[in-house]
Amino acid sequence: GQGGMRIYNPIKVTARVNIAIRPYGSAAGVPLMATPVDAKDIKGKTATAVKVGKEVPVEAVPSFDVEPKQLVIPPHEHRYVTVFFNPVGMQAFRAMFEALVEEGSEKGTNRLSFDLCGEGTLPHVSVTEPSERNEGGVPILRFARTLVHKCLTKRLQIRNDGVVAANVRVALPPGTSDFSLGMPAVQFMIVPRGVQSVEVTFAPLAESADSSNVLTVSVTGNSFETQVVRLVASAYAASVALEELPEPERFPDGLDFGDVPVGRKKELSFNLTNFTNAVQRFEWLNVEGGFVTFSPSVGHLRGGGSKRVTATFRSDVPFRAEALAASCVLRKIAFEVAASALEWDSSQSAIRFVSREEYEAAEAVVAAAVEAVAAEATPEGTVAVAVPAMPYHLADDQPAGRKGADGPRKVVEMVPEPPFVFTHPMEVVEAVVEEPKVTGKAVPDKGKDKGKKGGKVEEAVVVVELPPGAELVPLKLRAVCEHAQFSCSATSLTFKGTAMFQTRSATFELRNTSGSMRLEYGWAVRGVGGAAVSLRPSQEGDAYSVSPSKGVLQPGEAANIVISFSPVEVEEYSRELVCQMANLAKGVASPSLALSGRAIRPYCHFEVAESDYLQAGRRPTELVSVISPETKVIEFESLGVKVRNTKRFQMVNPTSISYEYEWLPDNEDGTSSTADLGSLSYSPFALHLLKGTIHGGKRVEMVIDFTPDSVRPVEERWRFRIRSAGIDLPVLLVGAMREPVITFDRTRHNFGPLLVGQRAKETVSLRNEEHIPFAFAFDPKSYSSAATGDGQVVSVEPEQGTLPAGGSAEVVVTFSPSAEKDFNYNLMCLVKKKPTPLTLNVKGEGAAIHDALTLVEGERVLNLAAGVGQLNPCAFGSVHINQRQGKQIAGANNGR
Repeated sequence: GQGGMRIYNPIKVTARVNIAIRPYGSAAGVPLMATPVDAKDIKGKTATAVKVGKEVPVEAVPSFDVEPKQLVIPPHEHRYVTVFFNPVGMQAFRAMFEALVEEGSEKGTNRLSFDLCGEGTLPHVSVTEPSERNEGGVPILRFARTLVHKCLTKRLQIRNDGVVAANVRVALPPGTSDFSLGMPAVQFMIVPRGVQSVEVTFAPLAESADSSNVLTVSVTGNSFETQVVRLVASAYAASVALEELPEPERFPDGLDFGDVPVGRKKELSFNLTNFTNAVQRFEWLNVEGGFVTFSPSVGHLRGGGSKRVTATFRSDVPFRAEALAASCVLRKIAFEVAASALEWDSSQSAIRFVSREEYEAAEAVVAAAVEAVAAEATPEGTVAVAVPAMPYHLADDQPAGRKGADGPRKVVEMVPEPPFVFTHPMEVVEAVVEEPKVTGKAVPDKGKDKGKKGGKVEEAVVVVELPPGAELVPLKLRAVCEHAQFSCSATSLTFKGTAMFQTRSATFELRNTSGSMRLEYGWAVRGVGGAAVSLRPSQEGDAYSVSPSKGVLQPGEAANIVISFSPVEVEEYSRELVCQMANLAKGVASPSLALSGRAIRPYCHFEVAESDYLQAGRRPTELVSVISPETKVIEFESLGVKVRNTKRFQMVNPTSISYEYEWLPDNEDGTSSTADLGSLSYSPFALHLLKGTIHGGKRVEMVIDFTPDSVRPVEERWRFRIRSAGIDLPVLLVGAMREPVITFDRTRHNFGPLLVGQRAKETVSLRNEEHIPFAFAFDPKSYSSAATGDGQVVSVEPEQGTLPAGGSAEVVVTFSPSAEKDFNYNLMCLVKKKPTPLTLNVKGEGAAIHDALTLVEGERVLNLAAGVGQLNPCAFGSVHINQRQGKQIAGANNGR
């Protein structure tokens, strides 16, 4: 690391300054001039010698160095030096910087010294993704099973945990073919606490059960920071493959249906892709138990073609399958007719119309076949002959004009499979595949599901007969189909007497006690016995409300259900809170709670938002006055000072009689009682209607203004009285000011050195994050140079304007130095209604060209007059013929 500093000469004499780095704690104040020691005298560390009539060795200072070591500073000018820190170990280092002025006599200015501190560290990074680790803590980047000549990309994420920038290099071993980074090695810089991602691609060229490899993550400058990431992958080859499976990494070569409610279906889709040039016929075999079906179940795949297949799971009994096996048989075919070479599948259908006679004839054929099958049934009830089905079925959207008894029928007819021949003879061979079997205790279900069994499916090995040339594509299936379970902590809720327009709440817990199934719930408020709730014309909703009204609970998760009682009329409120749950077992009822509450009619009601100013402890501790817990708090918030904030609310008389009301200051002598964090000479609150009459069942609008003149929070106590009813309610008006969020996009800008007379411009943005506009204006006095006589050095455009709501304004700051010196201004931006101004610090440095011209004659150096029109003699003396006499003229710029 390095750091720069500026040394300034404030006097009228040129100063020659010697710079040195001394060991921490060494004697100081002796004007020593440091000179480097010859390299052959350096043994393992940097050494320095000083001269004070003779050379006196100074203890070596490791890790610190300074350049330049000597400066010549003209009067009232400055020069820069740079201190370099190159730690030799991971530890803290300290040294002392010393600048000595040759022949300096004043103690206050002849020596400058201060401490240097630094700590050695090494850049280090960590691999945050992937999160999987092996037993040794090595990150594992796992790829899903990938088809040969296909590619899969995963992301490696690296984070810089150090305090210095890290130069990271990610590389694969030489000769790696299946994995790639886009180039043999990737190198990049990560800032402290920064994160960088690297994409790793797996593109197998051949089939392999284990294509594992490693990549290294190394950090330049830290030989100890080399990490290894293990790449785990496998490749397979297939003529037809399953692609775009929902979760290929978590459940490779399979479909995970997750939790499915009993009696419901769930669909998952994937692609069946043909990578050969031949036409393939696919057929999905029946899954054990019939819980999963495929659509299309049979079809043709042209060479290089793909078909979307949908798998549907449904079970009417509890069922759990961890590895249910499905198989797809593939065979190459050739079409007998070239025109039939279409991508046919069993899901294709056609719409046509048949006459009533044709439809009834088809029904008669099917009915006769069913009677024949029933006559040939064995005593055990098994059917030996397949029952024919209707060649078509009625469409759901029958035409409106053809619904009569004699009109034609719109039917859906399945498209027949085009004629084809297999390209291999029909010789049967055996293939071993994994098929499931149902184990465990049978769970019979009554009614229409009688005879079906539920249980758990485990893997089993069976033999499937395949013809030659046929291939089998296996597919694993996983599903959990069980009934939901729950527990509810309450069966009834009774609310205490609650005043009209007020709210009282109660909470109970609903928990999902199932270990594998989600629980979907929804609450509804009904009348006793399930009757509909009748509302009054003035009511917008029932007095009871529930939150959340619906949701989903994961296995083992619980939710707090909040019931709120908000009566709007005096009566007894009896209701039932019914929960609607799906997927419950037969005989298990969803939870139902009896609700009861009673409303109390108040004498007066304020329709103003409830405040937790007192309950939440938000009251400043400086306000020590005691406030009654029955006090009604009305809060105000002002966006800036001297802004009138008006709060309007309705005061309701829910009784049938009229009465008079009045607002009085808290003190009986008629003066208001105002408290704040300072002293206020006036009241920031103004009540527009201090007394009046409210008729029975009517309401009056109250208006209160709050106009703060200070940033301090303020309180004012009032009393609301209804003398005829003996009501005396303490009311606390609370006001607080919030400064508008208006900021510059930066707090400072340094123009750096600039030639005198030139101009530099910089654009800064003034942002308004509030919902209302604000006017702004810069204070010219904050950047005026009238006092110093430097002229107009800094200017701003525009000097005033309006910030739109949620918008910004661009401000151009111009810097034009008028003298060779440093300039520092704090630009003040005044925002209307904002108590504190914004400040933008602007710095700059005026520079000039200090040209110097010298004539070198051997060891003699003469200063020449520089500038346009200046004549300087240059005498060469007597020179012999054919001889050459030369002199050296040197030009220099001593300015910055």
